[in-house]
Amino acid sequence: MNKYFFLLLAATLAIACSSESNSNRIPVATVYDKTLYLDEVQAILPKEIAKADSITKTNAYIDIWIRQQLIIKKAELSLSAQEKDVEKQLNDYRNSLIVFKFQEKFINEKLDTVVSENDIESFYREHSQEFILNSNIVKALLVRIPKDLPDLSQIRSVAKATNSESVDKLAELCKKNAISINFFDDKWIPFTSLLMQTNYKVENPEEFLHSQRSFEIIENNVVTIVKIREMRFINDLTPISMVKDNIKGIVLTKRKNALISDLEKSLYDNALQNSNIKYLNSKDKTEKK
Repeated sequence: MNKYFFLLLAATLAIACSSESNSNRIPVATVYDKTLYLDEVQAILPKEIAKADSITKTNAYIDIWIRQQLIIKKAELSLSAQEKDVEKQLNDYRNSLIVFKFQEKFINEKLDTVVSENDIESFYREHSQEFILNSNIVKALLVRIPKDLPDLSQIRSVAKATNSESVDKLAELCKKNAISINFFDDKWIPFTSLLMQTNYKVENPEEFLHSQRSFEIIENNVVTIVKIREMRFINDLTPISMVKDNIKGIVLTKRKNALISDLEKSLYDNALQNSNIKYLNSKDKTEKK
């Protein structure tokens, strides 16, 4: 068995057999002048853990601790006193962490997380230039049909029809013939993604979309029919349905920033009013804000 297991087993037995030793910390490893104790190892283990898992996790922890102490020792010997002076960095990190936790708590208590449809639409209108498409997008349906299917002609005709009833009719025919059909009517997708699903080659997407609303390709005795139902082009305004979640995130972020800004101003104004802020050895800055 692993040497660490024997060490821990002996330490555990020693604790069980001697009430006096219960008050002493049991060392399990040392590196130079640093010591790892049994209680530190036990602290990282879940209360209910299988023996085999306990041994594995214990050995891994001890190995990591040893390697960490070795690299720390090397760093201590290699760096100058000035280079090892990290008190300011630690203090800055502590302050940043405390502020972050406070702000997080403050925001959770104060933030209005409801973003209405009116909020989204208003932001969309006011920032429309931020939602310009950089690719062609479509709403479409795609159906794959065995080439020898008796209803192929009827399905082809219905799939390429433009009236709203055709979708229900197509779904009925596909269900009857156990045919796979993909509807993209409820969401926009990049035109390139649609083409990738069909292996259909298009040299000029915009010209193609302007001139054709449907196409099909026959491959491996399967007929793939695609009907383009809606389209938007590069430099068009992105449909609001595509950016709703993004807008909601932006609105909430702005609200968070406003809350923090208002909080900081309130703290500053109150401290200034109560003379808790003093500018020393400088021009009077009480009129700063």
